[in-house]
Amino acid sequence: MSGLLISALDLVLGLLTLGLAAATLGTRDQARMLMLFVTFGGVVALLWVRLRAPDVALAEASIGAALTGGLLLRMRPMLPPSDGNAPRPIRALAAALALGTFAALAWALSLVDWGARPSLAGPVFERLPESGVTNPVTAVLLNFRAYDTLLEVAVLLVAVVGVWMLSPRAPALTPLRDDPLFLALLRLLVPFLCILAGYLLWLGSFAPGGAFQAGAALSAAFLFLLLAGVPDAPGQADRAWLRAALVMGLAVFIAVAVGVSLRGAALLEYPPAQAKNLILLIEAALTVSIALTLMVLFQGGRPASRDGADP
Repeated sequence: MSGLLISALDLVLGLLTLGLAAATLGTRDQARMLMLFVTFGGVVALLWVRLRAPDVALAEASIGAALTGGLLLRMRPMLPPSDGNAPRPIRALAAALALGTFAALAWALSLVDWGARPSLAGPVFERLPESGVTNPVTAVLLNFRAYDTLLEVAVLLVAVVGVWMLSPRAPALTPLRDDPLFLALLRLLVPFLCILAGYLLWLGSFAPGGAFQAGAALSAAFLFLLLAGVPDAPGQADRAWLRAALVMGLAVFIAVAVGVSLRGAALLEYPPAQAKNLILLIEAALTVSIALTLMVLFQGGRPASRDGADP
């Protein structure tokens, strides 16, 4: 019976995902579309849980659904109004391209001989004791393929620079100082999110979690302080420490890479005895930088200078 229930749950999740995707693309109301999109991201996170990928599920729930949904809601007043009445040829072309892409991917996957493909799980678990952590995902991201993660961090920093160049002044946020319910909720949520961020950072060495998930939780705490109009909240003004913290994650990553190479090892080839400490140092710096990066991306531009003038 339990097997039938699990199969029924998987079927419901699959149908719900398709239904939410169709509803998101089919609605003409922007607010409804955004709410459906956030709901779609939450259901996709559950699908990743069912696929036994909890790290991906955490990233999808925090970044793919919550953060991306928040960014879209933030930018909604700046979007031009749309009645959804695109010309029929354009809609037909878009549908044909989507169906063609889906058919090509399905055909390509059907040709793959999954049984003959070598699995990387064996080599990862074989070398896991040398990685410094016991979570295979963290070992891959911060040790075995740390080059990729280093470049991803650099891309985030470049995104911030691009946003600040394109929008030299962040659109003003309307503080909710006079909302007693929001302020009461704030006193509970901000400490909880900070503790959650620390827990996810610590958890990443041996279970699903890590810097990206911890950074998303910490960013939510910063955004709550910003929405409350706290004068000294991170991101309230363009200050030297904010820029330094944005660069800190990439700087620490590069410093560790150069440091181990000076000792005769390859770039990002951690000594096994120090691997855990070095990974924890990188992840702690990344947590702060990712949190502030997501926060300034949510703002959509460079904060005002300390005296309130345009930067």
